[in-house]
Amino acid sequence: MVRQAHHALSRVEGRRRDLSEQTLSRVCERQTRDVACTHGVFVRNALPRIAAIEQVREIVTTDTVYMPLERRHPKLRVLSAAPMFADAIRRNYFRQSIGHLVACGDADSV
Repeated sequence: MVRQAHHALSRVEGRRRDLSEQTLSRVCERQTRDVACTHGVFVRNALPRIAAIEQVREIVTTDTVYMPLERRHPKLRVLSAAPMFADAIRRNYFRQSIGHLVACGDADSV
């Protein structure tokens, strides 16, 4: 599940890190989209504003930034990063590569 989430986050088009609400609206004009971010720092009511965009079907983030349950939107799905960190620690301990955990781009080429 975490590996799937990692690959989903790695395939985000354009790899743009700071996405304004206006830019997101333009991207979503033509079709339904899922929005993904690694660290969900939703400032200035960004989460409800993004969720209000009709074409945004789901917002996926990790639990690396705490968000109380009462602030979460129904469209928000929070994935645990713990299994990925555990895998990295285990692999590092056994002197194995952790490259697949941080690979960007096409997940199949890793």
